Amino acid sequence: MIFYNKILFFNKILFLLILIILILINYYYEFMNRFFFYLINLSILTIIYIYFYFLYDKINKEKNQLDSIKENLNKKQKELENLKQRIENELKLARKTQRKLIPQRNFEHLEYKFLIKYVPAIHIGGDYCEVFEIDKDIFGFVIADVSGHGVSSALISSMIKIISSLTKDLLLEPHIFLKYVNYYLYDMFAGHYLTMMGGIIDLKNHMMKVSNAGHCYPLIIDKQNHEIKKIELQGMCMGITPDLDFNILKMGIPKHTRIFFFTDGLFDFLINEEETYGEDRLIENIYKNICYDQENFSKHILLDVFKYRYDHNSDDIAMLLIDRC
Repeated sequence: MIFYNKILFFNKILFLLILIILILINYYYEFMNRFFFYLINLSILTIIYIYFYFLYDKINKEKNQLDSIKENLNKKQKELENLKQRIENELKLARKTQRKLIPQRNFEHLEYKFLIKYVPAIHIGGDYCEVFEIDKDIFGFVIADVSGHGVSSALISSMIKIISSLTKDLLLEPHIFLKYVNYYLYDMFAGHYLTMMGGIIDLKNHMMKVSNAGHCYPLIIDKQNHEIKKIELQGMCMGITPDLDFNILKMGIPKHTRIFFFTDGLFDFLINEEETYGEDRLIENIYKNICYDQENFSKHILLDVFKYRYDHNSDDIAMLLIDRC
């Protein structure tokens, strides 16, 4: 609009200048045939008028086109804003639903305490963690990490929740449980892969049985002697081939022991553009907080993680703590 007004102002000035020049010429050359001179003046003025008329018409049409484009852009922007708001509302609802599927909880049974913590990267994520009561003194557990995060990963983790709930008795033989989950979900991964650990805790006999499908090694924390060891149990991640076999490990659980399962979102992230947080820094942080109870331990671990995390939405975090008092 400002450009259009400037053009009109310029046209008016140009027209007045031409008119003044013609008048001056007219007085200077009085000896010329007035009729002939007026005819020339009229022709020139007509040409000028026709030129500026078409120029004005062109500018007006372009202005109308720009106004129409601007109006359409404003309309599309409002539609995008409404769509964005609807998606955000649906993601918030999905997050509430997933929170119910993956509850953050703590409970005690006999000499044991259990704690589950879950922090999704965005509205919804692909990590999964749960504890099941299989028998009176036997509890099964599952922790899993679907590659990526977002809606597709969350759908797979929801399917893992359903399968784990329906087949929790298979956790009595965790290598068979993992084999079944991989076989059942293989066609549904759609480009994703999955790491998982599953097993049981026998609370009466103080024994753990566990199998690993490519998941990061859990830690055995001796709170009394301030020692930390990894459970270095290897296994291939799921989603690569439909038929996989897994190893199984049996171990005793001494008193004052904490078993710490977690997903790689707790250590595999950038703290600046080049450096990662890393397992060594995580273990150093665990040593600092080794004497805390489960709730305060997990709180201090997460506080240190988010103090260093370069991208706060980089990955999901799931943690499972099992303490024998």
